[in-house]
Amino acid sequence: MNETLVLPWHQELWRRMMTLTGQGRLGHAWLLRGPEGVGKNHFARLLAWRWLCTKAQGEETACGQCRGCALLQAGTHPDLFQVSPQSSQWIAVDQIRGLVEFLSLHGQENDRRVIVISPAEVMNANAANSLLKLLEEPPSGVIFLLVAHGWHRLPATIRSRCQPLVFSIPDPDRVQPWLQDQCGDIPAEVLLRQAYGAPLRALAGADPQYQQQRREVFTQFIQVLRDASQDSEVAAAWSQSDPQRLLAWLQSWAMDVVRLRHRIGDIVNDDFREALQEIAGRLHLLKVFQILDSVHERRRWLQQPLNQQLMWEDLFILWRRPGPA
Repeated sequence: MNETLVLPWHQELWRRMMTLTGQGRLGHAWLLRGPEGVGKNHFARLLAWRWLCTKAQGEETACGQCRGCALLQAGTHPDLFQVSPQSSQWIAVDQIRGLVEFLSLHGQENDRRVIVISPAEVMNANAANSLLKLLEEPPSGVIFLLVAHGWHRLPATIRSRCQPLVFSIPDPDRVQPWLQDQCGDIPAEVLLRQAYGAPLRALAGADPQYQQQRREVFTQFIQVLRDASQDSEVAAAWSQSDPQRLLAWLQSWAMDVVRLRHRIGDIVNDDFREALQEIAGRLHLLKVFQILDSVHERRRWLQQPLNQQLMWEDLFILWRRPGPA
């Protein structure tokens, strides 16, 4: 993916932001909100670079040639400050205090400074309170870009002080030609279906290693459904992988079981249809919804330390029970 180009489904949003830029009506804070995988971070980066570029005009992106762009490419631009989780899954208050120190300095390259916070919803309470004070009395020439997937988890006081920039799942017709150019042999339609329409998640799914892991994990999943003695070994293996990815796959498979039971539309994981049909034939529908609730709950648990081995083993046991608990 070309990091310097506006994505096809972002063109309207880009024109809007460039119009406001030209008119000097940007305000001091924007909340880029929407589902994960639609390109919010990419868009925030393009905005930050465009605003700190000294040559770009109109709807152009950053020129890539000026001194400002050279500093951005080197990661040393003194007027850009980026905040994201470091040693934990949370943005801590010390990171916002570092932002306060940054803002106490005058801009060194031009009159505009840009702050990017992503994902903003993982600020702890103290960090959010510290940021609120900055948003209430922003320094002149500073623009905050808050990127959030779960934007509703941000305090209402912070949301109310940001202008919304809303991203949604784009029309497949806008995405498929671009995605097919990026992903090679796998049909773009298949990748988008597996990613529930999120283009950058679909692009990640085009990686052969991603698809290989997906197939291996599904094979292991079927093994534990058939043989409880495999639980410990498979849970240990899954504990070495990205838990959010694996839980998203489990959620997707459970939703396909619901579709197969109700004969509702196309399933997402058509390559696993035979095995999923077998599961749909033996599981009580209430059990499937119980599984979906459990998977959703565990995705929220991942924001805190937990024993993944036990988490996976509990889920395997839940899947094996044919009726509601």
